[in-house]
Amino acid sequence: YIDHNGDIWFATQRGLYIYNPRKDILKEYQQNTENSLYSSRIWDVMEDNSNNMWIATTEGLNRLKPPKFNPVNLGVDKLAPYPIEQVDRNLFITHGNENQLLGFHLTTNEFQTKEIPESIFPIDDFNEEPEYDITDLHFGHPNLWMTYSNRITVFEYPELEVLKTIK
Repeated sequence: YIDHNGDIWFATQRGLYIYNPRKDILKEYQQNTENSLYSSRIWDVMEDNSNNMWIATTEGLNRLKPPKFNPVNLGVDKLAPYPIEQVDRNLFITHGNENQLLGFHLTTNEFQTKEIPESIFPIDDFNEEPEYDITDLHFGHPNLWMTYSNRITVFEYPELEVLKTIK
């Protein structure tokens, strides 16, 4: 991810790395202290309109606030390791549990969930359960695009009405 300053953020399974190409400096964040990331296994990075960096890890969600970028743990334990996507100035979304999207309001710091129609998910042949394997989300007003299990579904947002599924 490239932020507004041109710094390059690398999400890895061993921590978060930020490269400043102007100064040729690499900074590292890992889960190693009380005031650190929830986990060193990073899934996604996103910058909001206030230049806060949002870090989705396998164990929870972190916000790095400028100018010091000290991690702020938001108390969301066991947030599934899924991508995060900003919808507008005040809201970003990620995948919650199973057939839910989890929304986080940047102004109120509150979460909300929205149900994804379960009927769009393919059934696993082995255990005969739906496969909730969401790999990416992309918001292109007014639609939300979601990729999963070799499929793409386009939703009207915020109602999450299915517009079409591409297999």
